[in-house]
Amino acid sequence: MREGRTPFIVSVIIAAASLAAAVWYGEGMTIGVSLVALLIAIPALFRCGPGAARISLVAASSALISAVLMILLFPSDAFVIGIETDNNQVILSAVVHGMALIPQIVLLFFTMAAAFNMSLNWVMISGLGWLVGMGLSVSKYVAVLILQNAEVEADLVMNSTIVIGMLVNLVMFIIFFYALGRKFKKNRYLITSDGLEAME
Repeated sequence: MREGRTPFIVSVIIAAASLAAAVWYGEGMTIGVSLVALLIAIPALFRCGPGAARISLVAASSALISAVLMILLFPSDAFVIGIETDNNQVILSAVVHGMALIPQIVLLFFTMAAAFNMSLNWVMISGLGWLVGMGLSVSKYVAVLILQNAEVEADLVMNSTIVIGMLVNLVMFIIFFYALGRKFKKNRYLITSDGLEAME
């Protein structure tokens, strides 16, 4: 195991705490987001260098903050009143989950670079970021279907709310990774096996 593992170990603990809270309170979508955070934090612990320690902590903390917000402010049973869905709640939920997933996507890039000894430039960041994000965002709907049986939860993924949530996340990911890609291009940044580096 590489040196400087403490931040990564803390990240795994935080992600596990987020997942435990989501499971305890039965928040299916948050279970999906927290599980993604944990599954990315574990390989990061073994593969990433000290340069990725900060983003690892941010990714895990964002999952925990997302779990707290969803449990306290936007519980799943508040999304559906009878058979009518509150689209505002769906949008807010998608924003909260999207903000939690963004640093996890960035950490995934660091982990991929470290695991496969590769470099990721601005083209790959802006081109793949939103695509990877959309793939990870599916996890929250899968978690609802697999882990929760309540009919009110099933309505969340069986009607148009899934389209609304995915579109909100898509817009967030495109904007963020386009902006991040521009910053990488301007500063000539690369994500490498050693972390974030600037090309000479």
